[in-house]
Amino acid sequence: AFTVDEHTHRLVRKIHSFKDPATKEVHPLCCQVYPRLERPDILVLAAIFHDIAKGRKGDHSTLGAVDAEEFCLAHG
Repeated sequence: AFTVDEHTHRLVRKIHSFKDPATKEVHPLCCQVYPRLERPDILVLAAIFHDIAKGRKGDHSTLGAVDAEEFCLAHG
């Protein structure tokens, strides 16, 4: 188990590894889809918001979805 910040750091690194050909053997579908993303930064934000509520009471992914919606409404 990792702290939330370490988990988030590893998550972002993992997402960015999908553009590395060496990762293709382990995550072939991700490596096929990732380069086609018009806005890979949105994937990173979605992943961060998925976990952002860890440590709060309730389902962290549901709470993170609420946070993501509020962020999107506030920032267009």
